Amino acid sequence: MTIEARNLGFRYGDTPVLKEVSFALTSGRFHALLGPNGAGKSTLFGLLTRLLAIQQGELLLAGQSLKRQPSEAMHQIG
Repeated sequence: MTIEARNLGFRYGDTPVLKEVSFALTSGRFHALLGPNGAGKSTLFGLLTRLLAIQQGELLLAGQSLKRQPSEAMHQIG
């Protein structure tokens, strides 16, 4: 399975937290997300788990869009 972000952007009010974030992660590998306080790590996890709505860009789980096909995408991660 892959998790792919394409040009993600997120703001809290007028404060941008994520700007054009893109990456692709594949299963079977170890990945880490590191950064200072306020870098957007928790916001990214909020978007991945749908606790936050995607404002800009696209998140794909196994090729399924969390924005356009949320039920199908979430079924990929069980």
